[in-house]
Amino acid sequence: MSRKENLISELHTRKGTWKIVVRITDLWQARKQNSKQTIEMVLIDQTGSKIGATLWQELFTELRDKLQCGSSYLIQNLRIVDNQSEYRVSPAPYLVYFLKTTSVKEIHRPEIPSNIYLITPFSDIISGLAPRHTLVDIVGVVADFIDVKTVNPPHRMTVRLRDNSNCDILITVWEDYAIQLDDAIDKNLMLQEPLVVMLTLGKIKDATSVSGVDGSQSQSSQSNVVEKFMQNAQVVSIGEINNLRQDCYCLTVGTVDEIIIEAPWSYDSCPNCTTTFDPSKGDSACRSCHTSVIDTVPQYKLNVRMEHNGDKGNFFLWDAT
Repeated sequence: MSRKENLISELHTRKGTWKIVVRITDLWQARKQNSKQTIEMVLIDQTGSKIGATLWQELFTELRDKLQCGSSYLIQNLRIVDNQSEYRVSPAPYLVYFLKTTSVKEIHRPEIPSNIYLITPFSDIISGLAPRHTLVDIVGVVADFIDVKTVNPPHRMTVRLRDNSNCDILITVWEDYAIQLDDAIDKNLMLQEPLVVMLTLGKIKDATSVSGVDGSQSQSSQSNVVEKFMQNAQVVSIGEINNLRQDCYCLTVGTVDEIIIEAPWSYDSCPNCTTTFDPSKGDSACRSCHTSVIDTVPQYKLNVRMEHNGDKGNFFLWDAT
């Protein structure tokens, strides 16, 4: 007689034979503290309950190629252990271990959802109501740009998210996720629409000061400059910029319509500031900062004509811009 299928909610450590039908919603490779590699998974059953599962490297040869994210499986002969991990993928107190005797068979079970997200309110995270040991799913709109490092690994990006209750939290994403978020923000600047971010399986941590070094300038100091500019700047259209009669900080949106190739794209400058310095004129000191100049530094600028809603204007893009 065939054993009945068990739900995730029925699993416990006091029994050695289990038969579950689940879908893999997430799958990634990890390295434990003992340097052993594992494949970590999130399993979901037909009721929407989830549980974490671990495949140790000793079983990679037998089972790794059989397990695919998004597919559903009939799995028998599992070991259920207490979940002591600091990164728990669900509130379930247990974890699934695959064994040498574990049987894995891919089956078609459309009644099992592809995924279910339990969105955690920001207020629960801030108040401490959300358990620290369980990974969370959150949704919010990008309210502020805090820090980015996407030039060299390890890539990192931190933004402030705001949920529909008007609560704010900081999130930091790493590596490929940082690059994806950075690209999404760049594209969204042209659309001028709210950018909604959904983060799944996020770890709650206490906020710390953002730091990091890129070249000779820390990312935190770059972030402060960006934040100061964003706070003082106002959104101005290109047409309004053409009518300005005084200097100001502003933000604008436009599409490059033409690159002015007749204008030079670089010039020699004082190494201590960006002022033009021509050593052929015989001067030994910069006219702006008055420091002695021995070797000049090339500065790059690009003259472009930008257009938005029928209005056009010329803009200089400097150096890294």
